[in-house]
Amino acid sequence: MANIGLSQPYYAMYANTNGTTAYTGLTKLGKAVNVDVTTEGKDPQILYADNGPAESLAIFGGGTATLELDELSLAVAKDILALTATGSGETGVIFPADNPAPYVGLGFIVKKVHQNTIKWRLVILYKCQFKVPDYSISTQGETVEFQTPGLEATILRDDCTPSKWQMWNDYETEAAALTALQTALGT
Repeated sequence: MANIGLSQPYYAMYANTNGTTAYTGLTKLGKAVNVDVTTEGKDPQILYADNGPAESLAIFGGGTATLELDELSLAVAKDILALTATGSGETGVIFPADNPAPYVGLGFIVKKVHQNTIKWRLVILYKCQFKVPDYSISTQGETVEFQTPGLEATILRDDCTPSKWQMWNDYETEAAALTALQTALGT
C-alpha cells in the first residue's frame, strides 16, 4: 500500500510500574504535516562458524521520530518538554537547563491506498522522549512562506517483558483507527 496522508498525532504520558506500562493524559500534538521514523540496529549481526554464516540476529537499537506540525502550542511544549510556567496565571514557558523531558507514548495515523482502496494505518511508538526543538524563522517577504515547527523524539523500547517499541494496525476508517489509538494510549 502506498502512503498518501498523515493525521492525528497524539501523545500520552508514559509510566512504568514494575514492568507494567500505562499512559495518561492523551493529548493531540497539533495537525500533522510530516513524520520521519528512523531506526538503529536493524542490520543483522552475523556469527560465522565452520567457514560460513551460522547465526544472524537483528535487534532494535533505538530510533528517532521527527515530526513537523502546523503549530506547537505552549501547553503541549510545556507538557512534552517538562517546561515551567513564566509566572502565576501566565501562559508563557521557561526552558530549564537541567530538566529532562518525560517519556511519552506517541501515535499517529497514516492514510494508505492500494488498488483504489483506502486504509488507515495506526502507528504507535510505545516509549519516546522529545528534545527541545531547533528552529529557524525568516521574515515575511512579498509572498507568505509557511514555516512550521519540527519536533524530534528518541524512540526507546518500553519496559515490558518482552519489550516492544512499535505497533502497526490497519483499519477501514480513520475514525476506527483513532478509536484504537485512544485505547492504546490510555483513554
